[in-house]
Amino acid sequence: MTTPALDPVPDLPATEPDALPRWVQVVAGALLTVVLLPCLAGSLMMLLLPNENAPVLAPAAGAVMALLSLWLFGICFRLVSGRRISGGLVGPRTLRAVAWLFLFLPLGGLFTGYFAAHTETALMQSAAYLIVFFGLRSLARRRSAQSEGAEDNARPNAIDGHV
Repeated sequence: MTTPALDPVPDLPATEPDALPRWVQVVAGALLTVVLLPCLAGSLMMLLLPNENAPVLAPAAGAVMALLSLWLFGICFRLVSGRRISGGLVGPRTLRAVAWLFLFLPLGGLFTGYFAAHTETALMQSAAYLIVFFGLRSLARRRSAQSEGAEDNARPNAIDGHV
């Protein structure tokens, strides 16, 4: 006789929202690729062409933007190819990193004098950035919980004698 506490947990229905139709993913990936091509070209120009006004900052910003463009090309490739990733299109760690970037944007505006020059706009943008920060953190938390739940379901049950 088995007790209810030791019975294996039944499979629960997936709470993942329905994915976009395949044709929407392909069109979105193709359009984003077309937009990213000039962005990559511009960032490579900042990286490779000398700039007399900003000899260090321009290549550094160009390198960061080129890496960001290449990462976004990877996302576009996943959209077009339909390759599934368990953590979603963007993983939880990346969502957390982008969330922190959105939190630091108002701080940068505070130190550069943007708030003094554009007070109302800066306050509205800061509120939007805070909403994006908390939204991305929440999404990352949900995706982490989903991936941990999927890993737990994939592991053998030690109670049944399988390790």
